[in-house]
Amino acid sequence: MPGVARLEIRSAHDIVNALGAPDLATHLAICAAAADRPAHILAYGAAAGVDLVGSFLAAAKLRRSLLHRKAALGALVHFDDPRVVELFREVLQSSSESDVLRLAAQRIALDDTADSRRFLRERLLNEDNALRVRCIAGALANAHDFSIAEQLRLVVAGVGNEPAVESWPQDGPDSAGAWGAELRGAFALHARRLLKNGGTTADFDALLPSWLGWSDSDRAWFLTWGNGLYGSGEPPVAVSAILVDALGQQGSAVLLAALQWCKACPSAVPLDALTPHVVAASSEVRLAALSALPERALDWWHVARTDSDPAVRALAIDRALPVSDGRDSELALLMEDSDWRVRAAVVRALSRTGAYALEVARGWLSHASPQVRAGALQVLIDQGQERWLMDALIG
Repeated sequence: MPGVARLEIRSAHDIVNALGAPDLATHLAICAAAADRPAHILAYGAAAGVDLVGSFLAAAKLRRSLLHRKAALGALVHFDDPRVVELFREVLQSSSESDVLRLAAQRIALDDTADSRRFLRERLLNEDNALRVRCIAGALANAHDFSIAEQLRLVVAGVGNEPAVESWPQDGPDSAGAWGAELRGAFALHARRLLKNGGTTADFDALLPSWLGWSDSDRAWFLTWGNGLYGSGEPPVAVSAILVDALGQQGSAVLLAALQWCKACPSAVPLDALTPHVVAASSEVRLAALSALPERALDWWHVARTDSDPAVRALAIDRALPVSDGRDSELALLMEDSDWRVRAAVVRALSRTGAYALEVARGWLSHASPQVRAGALQVLIDQGQERWLMDALIG
C-alpha cells in the first residue's frame, strides 16, 4: 500500500522490535504475520535462542490500546505453549471485552487436556458474568457428556437448544439443584421463562428445598409461579409450610405474593397466619390480607367505617353486603365518602341486594346530600327502574 513502509524481518530481534514499535501499523503487521505463519515466525527465535513466545506474551500484557492487545492475543492463539493457555485463563477471568473473551475461551478449548476442559466447565457453572458465561458456553457448545447442570447452563445462557432440556426439577435432586442455582444466577430470567412455559406442580414441589437459598425477589417470583400452577387447588403440606414461612416476612414482596396465593386458596394456610396482617401498617398488605380472609371472618362494617385506605373500605363494603341489617343510614354516610372508589363500592354492593336495594334507593332520592341522591339514581338504573323513575320524578 502506498505510504506504508514494508515490514522486513531478518532476525528474532526484528520481531521483538516490531512488537514494541511505537506505531500501531508495525505492531499489527508483525502480529498478523505471526497469526498467518506461526511456525515460520517462531523459527527465528529457535535459531537465535530468543523466547519469541515470551515476547508476544509480554506484548499482550502491556497496558497499551485494545487494538495492540487484541492483535497480540490473536497471534498467541496460534502458539502451542502452556504459558499461552495460562494467559488466556487469566484473560477469561479478568477481561470485560466480548471479542477478547471469545478469543480466550476458544483458545482454552483448543487445548485438548483434561485440565483445560475441567477449567472451562468449572468457569461455566461458577461464573456470574453473563458475557463470560456465554463466551465459555460458545466454546463448549460442541463438547459431549455434559452434566445436568452444564446442559441447563448452556440453555439458559442462550447457547444450547431449549427443546434439549429433558431434565426438569422433578427428575431428581441433581436436576432440582441445577434449576435452583440457575434461578438465583445471572440467567434467572431465562430459567424462569422456561419453567413458566413448561414447568408443572411437580417441578414446583421439587424446587421447595431451594427456598432458603433465594433472595426475596426470587422467592416472590417462585410463589407467584406456584400460585399460577396450583390456582384454587389445595397445595401439599410442604407448600403450605412455605406459605406460612412467607407470611412471617413482614413488609416484603414475598409476603404479598403469599397473600395473593391465599386469596386464590384461603384454606392453604391456617386462619391465624393471615389475621395479623389485617392490621398491618401497609395498606397494600392490609388489602391483600383482607382479600384472602373468608367472608365471615371479620366485622366488615367496622372495617368500612374505620380503615384509612379507600381501597380497603371499598373491599369491606363489598364483603359487608348483602348482609344489611337495616343499615340504611350507615350506607348513606359511606355514600358521602370523598373517594369515588368507596361510593362506587356502595352502589355496586347495594345493587346485588335486590328488593332491599330498591327500598333504600327510593328512600335516598329525597336525601339532602347530592352524592347520596346520585348513588340512588345509579342503583335504580342498575335495577332496571327507569320507568319507575320517570313516573316518580316527572309524574
